Amino acid sequence: MPTKMHRGTAPRNLKQRTKKAARKAVRKAVKKAAPVSAGKAGSGFGHYDEAAREYVVTNPCTPTKWVNYIGTLDFGGFVDQTGGLNICKKDPANNRITGYKIDTPANAMRGNTLYCRIKNAKGGYTVFSPFFTPTLTPYDKFECRMGLGYNKWIVRMHGLEFEIKMFVPAGASQVVTDVLVRNISAPKNV
Repeated sequence: MPTKMHRGTAPRNLKQRTKKAARKAVRKAVKKAAPVSAGKAGSGFGHYDEAAREYVVTNPCTPTKWVNYIGTLDFGGFVDQTGGLNICKKDPANNRITGYKIDTPANAMRGNTLYCRIKNAKGGYTVFSPFFTPTLTPYDKFECRMGLGYNKWIVRMHGLEFEIKMFVPAGASQVVTDVLVRNISAPKNV
């Protein structure tokens, strides 16, 4: 019996399976949230680092988006802990450059993302994002450091360590995303 199509292309149960997988990945990450360490003000999702003057998100599955402003009033916007980006030139109501919706599902891309593709043991490829969304790939370490005018991510997964810094240079009208990738596993694995 052929699969019934919904809205022209996707089988009905495909949407349901995708939503279930997203909810399961989010639940797993929330359980992984580290408890607050002694001497650190924060929640199970992060803490404030007094010395660096940064808020450090340690779990991307916060109950609501945690955002930081990068740039100036002439050019800039919000960046969330999963790399979602809402950038605008001067007036945010009329001059948005990237799209961003806060109320999208956990696995939805919010205007910006990075992908990494590595060869897996079966000879195929594994694709994932160090920003956690939209692939919802489990991570070994996740830190999003939000400072004055920048976000910096330090993420470990699949034998790689990513250091990503996003900011708007002074007087510029562009967002710079500086990406450093280190192989921290045995060379044959990655």
